[in-house]
Formats: sequence, structure tokens, C-alpha cells
Amino acid sequence: MPILSNFPGAKKVAAQDKIVTPTAQQQVVLPDSGYDYLSSVTVTAIPYTEQSNTYGTTVLIASSNSSSDVVVPASMLSEDESTTDGEVE
Repeated sequence: MPILSNFPGAKKVAAQDKIVTPTAQQQVVLPDSGYDYLSSVTVTAIPYTEQSNTYGTTVLIASSNSSSDVVVPASMLSEDESTTDGEVE
């Protein structure tokens, strides 16, 4: 919570909440113009799709830029990256 001053000329501090989606590239998350700081940053889950085929399941890990999409056979994922029903978390 910002501390507000009673001093003449003191400005009100503006906080911003942001939601970001991971990408294949590094991201720097800063407050938008008019805000002084970020009070919270929520990072959403990595978007992905699964597609069954004759070789098993293929997982498409998609970014906002389709040229950097990554296709990974589900069989290459470790146990920590899969649920017991075969879906990737």
C-alpha cells in the first residue's frame, strides 16, 4: 500500500496490475505511462495444444509469434511435466 504524504505539492502514487503471457523471448515488464510501480504481475500459463497421431501425442507449445512455436513429442516430456492421464500441465 502506498504511503501518501500530506506535504504540499506531493503527488498521489499510482499502482498498476499487469497480466503477461510467457513467450520464447525475454520480457521486461514495466508499468505503463502514468503509473509509478507494479503492485502485482500475473504470469498466465504457457499456451499449448495436444494432438494425437500414430506416433503418440504431439504437444504444440505456442508463442505469440508462430515462427517460434515449438513442437515436442509428449513422450519426450518428463513425468513432472505430465499428469497421470497423459495431459501436459
